[in-house]
Amino acid sequence: MANGTTPPAIPPYGAIGSPWNPSRVELRDWFQREAPSLGDLYEGAVGLLYQHPLPGRIRMIAHAVREIGNRLPDYLTGERVVGRLDYVNRVDRIEEKWNKHKEMNSSLREESQSKTLSSSSQDIPIPRDLFNELDLLIRDHGVTRQRPLDAARRLYEGLDPDHIAYSDEVGH
Repeated sequence: MANGTTPPAIPPYGAIGSPWNPSRVELRDWFQREAPSLGDLYEGAVGLLYQHPLPGRIRMIAHAVREIGNRLPDYLTGERVVGRLDYVNRVDRIEEKWNKHKEMNSSLREESQSKTLSSSSQDIPIPRDLFNELDLLIRDHGVTRQRPLDAARRLYEGLDPDHIAYSDEVGH
């Protein structure tokens, strides 16, 4: 287990009620050696699938499988990818600056209330710090959109480093 304890004894293959055939035991042992937190997820998902008929268990299993699939490339390649893009907090910060800028500029305030731009100019100057925040958010969004393809590439390369040709199939 990830917390350093010994995994619980698994009933031998063929024991009544045991889902643990040799392939599952081998995969669980690999996870415990190479990716302990994923091993816990795998072991829990197998237990839920075959031994614990809880309400909502299929959704829990699906979440475990998704997490294993998302993080397995990190363990296979040793290349860690940063977390999710926090849109809500980032856009909240931009909104605060945006509204402050509109309040300080009466022509922007009037135009935003009328929902039409004046014909005087299609360009609206914004402060550099607001531009930088918007630019960084847009760049980070682009990086986030690329992550699934990068994860697929890393998974193929981690599974078979001699066949990098798979990269062409996933957009690289």
